[in-house]
Amino acid sequence: MKNLGSFLILGLLTINLSGCVSVGPKEVPVIKSTDLPVIVMKSLTPRIIDLAVSNKRKINQEVGNSEAVAERISAVLAASLAQSNIAIDPGAKTRLTVEISDYNQTQDQGECVQLQATCKLRGGSFSVKSYSCYQFKNPIFGFTMGGDISEAYQGGLKNLINAINEQALLYDNWF
Repeated sequence: MKNLGSFLILGLLTINLSGCVSVGPKEVPVIKSTDLPVIVMKSLTPRIIDLAVSNKRKINQEVGNSEAVAERISAVLAASLAQSNIAIDPGAKTRLTVEISDYNQTQDQGECVQLQATCKLRGGSFSVKSYSCYQFKNPIFGFTMGGDISEAYQGGLKNLINAINEQALLYDNWF
């Protein structure tokens, strides 16, 4: 029985150590735009959009890289739009606004990133939200797992783009 207890403790330590941070939450995420879906807005004419990304995450404001993170997300979204032949133009009437923020949840669950997009199109608008976690806390044993902020942004952006595409399709069919 003593060996079983030692094995369980060793196993828990191994799980905790295997979740070491690859890219920490204070760093600018590394995101592969090629691994993300393409933003499709079939009825968007002309094929231009104004894109604005803001970062309100507390940790990024504390370390002073809010703008760098917002620029990275903006570049990834611009690449996705470009794949659908949608150009970025600050003067465009159609506007896609993305806000990065902390996902509010209980202290025991971990750390998450929330992305909220609002798209203003002719005659209306729609909003979508997505979140993804980069660190999970075990409320029973108190250890944490995970920690790669890049994977959290990658997953959050994938979900956000899928939600944008779903809403854009509904919007296209409505108008």
